[in-house]
Amino acid sequence: MSSYFSDYDVRYENSFKAAGGGKGAPKRVDLWLRPLKGGHPHFVEVGDFEVSKIHKDIQKMSQLNQSGKNWFVALFRKGDNTGKSADGDEGAADAKSIIERSLKRKNGLDSSLVGYDQRLTDKFQVYRPNGAHDWFGVAILQAKKQTP
Repeated sequence: MSSYFSDYDVRYENSFKAAGGGKGAPKRVDLWLRPLKGGHPHFVEVGDFEVSKIHKDIQKMSQLNQSGKNWFVALFRKGDNTGKSADGDEGAADAKSIIERSLKRKNGLDSSLVGYDQRLTDKFQVYRPNGAHDWFGVAILQAKKQTP
């Protein structure tokens, strides 16, 4: 594990009972981080960029973690080895444009739920054993605090 997290309690696929002792299976978050000496936790969900999934996961985290920070790491896999998609869209290499366009659309990301900072958007290559590579894009989105 990275030394950046040496002062944190880190848990993967952590389960939480629904607020108010609700029925059903416990809710899970992909990553739970909290400073070792106390403090508010950070919840992190990771998944492919899909507006409905991001909204659903942010609402879930907001219910489970009302005092800490909640994050969604969006992955972009569309595109060929140049980072461009076959249909002319930006593809994985241009996650920034995809997010900005989604924030402007009526059925896109809801800016009242999601905070976006373009400095937390990047791209990287994953190499296969045969030497070929694929582009991936990544963006870290912060859940905005919900007012009841």
